[in-house]
Amino acid sequence: MKKTPTGLIVGLIFIVLGILYAGSALDIFHFSIFFPGFWTLFIIVPCFYALFKPGQDKTGPIIGLIIGFCFLINAQHIS
Repeated sequence: MKKTPTGLIVGLIFIVLGILYAGSALDIFHFSIFFPGFWTLFIIVPCFYALFKPGQDKTGPIIGLIIGFCFLINAQHIS
């Protein structure tokens, strides 16, 4: 298998989330992945990732980021 930096980063994210979840389950500290508007990350993260893909038009990801951040701000009751 080919090792890529992306795979390493995703693996480290899963390890950190697992440690945080385990600490929360053992009452060491409080951690929750769910916050108001957490679902907007399913829009924001792929659009942010698409910005750095070479050879693609950046208009769609930029529009997706704007829409995702607008939803997040609305869910957080900032505006």
